[in-house]
Amino acid sequence: MTSPPVGKSTLVLDDPGLPDAWREALNASLDALAAQRTPRRATPDTVTITQEQVTQTLAEAFPCLADTGIERWAPAHADLTWANVMGPEFSIIDWEDWGMAPRGRDVSTLWGNALAVRTLADRVCQERLTVRVEGTKVQNQEAVLTPVPKARTQLGSQRTPSRQTHLGDSRSRAS
Repeated sequence: MTSPPVGKSTLVLDDPGLPDAWREALNASLDALAAQRTPRRATPDTVTITQEQVTQTLAEAFPCLADTGIERWAPAHADLTWANVMGPEFSIIDWEDWGMAPRGRDVSTLWGNALAVRTLADRVCQERLTVRVEGTKVQNQEAVLTPVPKARTQLGSQRTPSRQTHLGDSRSRAS
């Protein structure tokens, strides 16, 4: 490992000025990870991610949210913060938590921890958010910001529309 962490903590507060080659290496690494299969569940902070744990956590934060079911699990680093990615020479460290997690966990963590640097957060979103509409890949960063109508969240057993978009890796598709 020749480069230091991109962030001094999980967050980035200033633009790290990462080269295009760094972003390409990150994308290739996340694509390679997404192609793997494992029975191992991700264990961030030594807590195994389960459907029950996700439901409980979301219910505590958003009591009116009715449908917390995870439709798709994918391999994840599970602690992919700016302190665990090196730059300007790309590498990822701290793999002890990796395993299956809700799809989009890694990219949503990077995105959320980059919000102080809007251009970096936008770039993460643009490069890693892909929506598949009728078999065609369409880049769409607005989709993640479109709220689900309030009535949908309070109907209990009714799921959100099947064309809902998801923040996730480049293999993401509309559910």
